[in-house]
Parts: sequence; structure tokens; C-alpha cells
Amino acid sequence: MAIATSAPQNGISIQSEQPAAVHTHLALWALAESHFRKAHNVLLRQKSTELSTDTDGGWRQSLLAGLSCLHGVLRLCEAPRAQDRRVSRDMLVLGPEIEAKTRLRIAQVLGEWCEGPECAEQEEALLTRALMVVPASESCLDTRYSIVATQCQLFLRRGEYKWAEQKIKAALSDAQQRLVHRWVHFFALELSHLYSTSGDPLGAMGALRTAVAYAQNTGDKAAEAVVGVQLLGKMVEERLWTDASSIADKLKGLVSDPALGTLPNVKSRFWILQGASAAMLGNHAAAQEACASARYALKEWQTRFAKMMAANRVADAGSSFFIHNIPGSNGLRIQGCTYYEAHAWVMLVSAYSAHGDDAQDQSAGFLRLALEGINRGEADGFKSQLVSVKLLVLLNIVDRAIGSLQLSEAKQALDQTLSVVLENESAARTKGAGSKPRSSALWRQSRDAIALRWAMYKHRTGDLEAAADGYRCVAANGTGDLRFAARVNEIMTRLLRVHDESESAQIRKDVEMLAKETSPLPQSSAEKVRLSVVEFLQGLECTEPVKAKTCLLACLRSCTEVANTALQGWTLCLLGTLVLSTGQYTQAMKMCGAAQAMAQKANDPLQNAAAIGILVNIENAVGDPERCAQLLKVDQQFLEQFNARIAEHA
Repeated sequence: MAIATSAPQNGISIQSEQPAAVHTHLALWALAESHFRKAHNVLLRQKSTELSTDTDGGWRQSLLAGLSCLHGVLRLCEAPRAQDRRVSRDMLVLGPEIEAKTRLRIAQVLGEWCEGPECAEQEEALLTRALMVVPASESCLDTRYSIVATQCQLFLRRGEYKWAEQKIKAALSDAQQRLVHRWVHFFALELSHLYSTSGDPLGAMGALRTAVAYAQNTGDKAAEAVVGVQLLGKMVEERLWTDASSIADKLKGLVSDPALGTLPNVKSRFWILQGASAAMLGNHAAAQEACASARYALKEWQTRFAKMMAANRVADAGSSFFIHNIPGSNGLRIQGCTYYEAHAWVMLVSAYSAHGDDAQDQSAGFLRLALEGINRGEADGFKSQLVSVKLLVLLNIVDRAIGSLQLSEAKQALDQTLSVVLENESAARTKGAGSKPRSSALWRQSRDAIALRWAMYKHRTGDLEAAADGYRCVAANGTGDLRFAARVNEIMTRLLRVHDESESAQIRKDVEMLAKETSPLPQSSAEKVRLSVVEFLQGLECTEPVKAKTCLLACLRSCTEVANTALQGWTLCLLGTLVLSTGQYTQAMKMCGAAQAMAQKANDPLQNAAAIGILVNIENAVGDPERCAQLLKVDQQFLEQFNARIAEHA
């Protein structure tokens, strides 16, 4: 009989062959696991993330019952020492390895379910004792490595990175010497996770590259695929788009290997990451192809996940996948995203990759599917795992709604984001101090993103003072893209108002500062978008026609590369105004006509009005009052349409 105990937190699976007879300790082990599964299932069915909502104490009772069974096994392990020679043969099975495994399992349960320094001390004592009693034989290596891995998880939770690093490196070296390949891969992944947690992304990628090379040298394709996908994910996280695209091309054939048919979640994650890297490099065709493959792999994963749900075997939310997928092998699991998270990410990347005339409708559809999938996941009990990705989906819905002037939808999505964050913060405080730092980090990360969208919403509704205050707040406290977007929009609010010479000088200084901070040789799509925005601001604030035209033409080239039609349209309007002032009426008319065509396609009445307003000036300059009057009426209609849409959705 094979008894398997698994650790949902560190993803380790341990198997040990036992005699065919059903011994007392085997029955207690099985009973303990059934109690733990019951406790998991109770929590998975709860809609709230608060553990205190379990008023009947069902999960607590099941947890205590399972621990009681394991402590019963420990008593059996100690019993023969106090007995005489009349010990049954069955009792002789309860040797040091069984004691070590039992102590390990108790420690894993405490680490997963309990919080506070007392529980951590008890967990550490159990693991220390387990490491002392586990035999040094080759047959007990899995148990020994599992104990070390659980110790490292404890050190990581307590922020003791140096101790964790020493333990992992020692175990990694030992596994390499013993040629235990699966544990080499596991500890390499743990080392990468440690470096990521401690803020060393280069160290994390270095550990993963070493693991990939090791898998290639040993001919382990399954491990190479899984670790390679982890490395790809880290590169995407660090925005190394070119490197990510390069490694994705190398992994493509490996991940498509029929031998990996049992790893649909690895495939899903790979295609998501490849689609994201392709989209950020501006290769929308490749991104859409990758997203289609991801959706296909997701269907395969969904079938398996549904079967696991029906059998109540999803204690870890289906987020683990095996490094070794050979039936009957001693597999090691590493954590990936859950099925519902993967579904949301597939839809998010698909929305971002949407391209063409119906891109807006496609994007809206994918975002709607992402939110529907998250709602299903919450209904199935995975609410706490989906908080971060739900916020991201809602913020993308806000961006799309603001861009298309659907302000009531934007307001509704903003209200939802606030509710999600506040509910999560409240739940973490109820659970205790152990989860509070994580929640506070989530609040800090989402606070500036939500504040930026509120400022953008106020900007669209015409409340420029409130918008400017919001932008300044995010610019002062935010980082990265959020800070850049806030600074750009705050400058725009000042440029659109009447300002004196001193304020003009300050605006010029702020734009120059942005230009210095922006890469003149962008590599990724995001960097090109940044550059185009800065070039647009430079052209907008510049009072020298020749210099302004140079900046706007550069912006037009950048916009064309990243297919930013909204900014491209406004740039054409400004260029039309500039060339009009020099008497180039034909060229100005062509530019404004192109801007109006883009505005028509995007259904943007404000940009339409701007383009037609410039055409009015052109007709007035060439002396066609009748055509000028006609265009003025159309221009007024578009302005009324814009104001009506604002009033309707506000």
C-alpha cells in the first residue's frame, strides 16, 4: 500500500511503500488526511476569506481531529521503547522514518493553518526533531529533503533569508552529488523563489538558468519545460521582453511535445507568457496566436480541474503541477497559478492583444469573460486566491470604459475595486497579525492604481481641480508606470488651462524632466508608448513651430509603431494646426482628415470635434464661408454629443 502525504504550502509529495497489512499507524495516517481534506473542503466552500465566519467550528474540529491522529502515531512510535520484548511484528514497523514523517506532517499542518510565534516555535521544534531521527539511508532521502524544504518555508515566512539560503544551497549541493535530479530541480526553484522574495531578481533568474541547464544535461525534458516556463515568467515579470521572447521561442517546441500532454497548466502558463511578451514587443499577430493556444490548453485544464472539484481533491486550488509526470513516480509539485487565475490571465492578455477595427469590442468581451471566470472561482471557494487578479481585471475595465467615455461603467468598476480591497483588508485584520503585512502590501500596491483611475475619471467629467489633486498625490507616492501616468496627466491639466509665463516655464521644466527619464531608444512596446507620450507633450508645450513640428512628427512615428491610434489622432490634429499656420492648407487638410477618420473608427466625438474645428479654420483661411458654416454645425454636433455622453454616464 502506498501512503502519500502532501504539503499544499510547499508542494512536496512523499510516498513510502509499506507492507500489505493494514497497520494501526497507517489507519491513523489515512484518517488524519481525511480530516485535513474535510477541513480544506469546508473552507473552500466559504464565500468569505474570513476564517472566523466558520461559526460551527467545522474546519477547526476537523483540523484538531487530524492532528490528534498524528499525535497518536507518535505515541505508537514511542511505545516500543517502554515495552518488553513481547512486541508484535507490526509494531516494529514504527521506526525512526515513520516518526520523522509524522513529525514533518504535523509541522506542515501547523505552518499551513496556524499563525503566531508559538506555532512557529512548535513547528521548528518538530522539524528539528524529525531531522535528528530520520535515518541516513538512501531510501529516506525524500523524507530528509522534505524536512529541509519545510524548514526553509518556515525561515522564509519569518524573513530569515540567510538561514533559508544556506539550507537550500546545502540541500541542492547534496542532491547534485547524489544525482537525485528531481530534488535538484525542486531546490533550484526554491532558491529562485527565495531570491525573488528577498528582492534579488537577477539571482532568481540565475538560479533558474542553472536549473534549466542541469535539466538539459540530464535529458529531463519535463523538468526543462517546467523550469523554463518559470524562468520565462520571471523575465516577463522583470519586463525583459526581448529575452522573454527569445526563450519562449526555444521552449515552444518542448512545451508542444506530446509527452507533456499531462501538463495542461504548464502549457497554459507558457502560452500566456509568450502572448504577453509578444504583445509588449508590438507583435500582435504572434500574441493573438499565443492567446488562442492558451485558451485551447485552458480547456484541457478545465476538464481535469472539474473532475478534481467533483472528487473534492483540490485542496491547493489546483495550482500545483508535477515536474515529473511519469505514472507512479515520486513527483515533486511546484506552485503555479490556479486554474481560475490562469483563465483570468488568458483573457487579460487576449484583451491587451486585441488588434484591428473591432479591437475595442474584442477587448471588452475578453475582460467580461475574465470577470465571469473570477466570479465562478469565488463561488467555488477560491476567493482569497483571486484578489490580485480581480483587481487587475477591474482596473483594465476602468481604463477601457474611461477611454470610450462609458463613465457610468468606469464608476461602477472603480466602486468594485474599492470594495475588493477594503473587504480583503478587513478580512486580514480579522484573521490576525500573521496575514496583515501581506494585506497592507496589497493595499499599498492597489491604492495608487485606484487613485490614478479616480483622477482620470474626474478629468473626463471635467473636474480638473480634483483630477489635478489626484494626479499630484499619485505622482508623489506612486512608482513606475503609475507615477509616470500621473505626472503626464497632471501636466496635461495645466496645459489645458490658461497660464502665465512663470507657469509655462514650470511646465516646460517638468516636461524636460520626463524626457530625461525616458529612454530615447525604447525596446519594448511600453517604452515606446512612454516615448510617444513625452514627444506629444514636448510638441504641445513648445512655442517654437519648427521644434514643435519635429517633436510631433517623432511622436507620430512612435504611435504608428505601437498602434496607439488615440494619441496618433491627436498628434495629427496638432500637426494640422502647425502646418496651417505656415499656409500649407492641403497638407493640413490631409492630416485633419486622417485624424477624423481615426476618431470616427474609435467613436470619439471630442477628437472628431477637434479635427473638424481645424478644418473650419482651413476653410475660413481659403475663403469658403459656406463650407466653413457647414463644418461649424458638424463641429457643434460632435461637441454636444460629447457633452451629452458625459452627462449620461456621469
